Amino acid sequence: MNNKEIKFEEALNRLKEITKKLEDNNLEIDDSLKYFEEGVRLYKYCREKLNNVDGKVKLILEQNDDVIKEMDFTDGE
Repeated sequence: MNNKEIKFEEALNRLKEITKKLEDNNLEIDDSLKYFEEGVRLYKYCREKLNNVDGKVKLILEQNDDVIKEMDFTDGE
């Protein structure tokens, strides 16, 4: 699975599936390793996407005086 071809939500759902399979303890060691490696790749992909979104949000919130106003999404400002 190429991480660049999937959406964030798909990657997150796949991570949940992998976690469940690994937690069930019904896998052979080689299969466990395969799922673990895929999970690590998906985790890195999701983390990168979230970091990029965070950076874009900060740019959007930048004010005219070049000061970045950081706030939680729940602030309602």
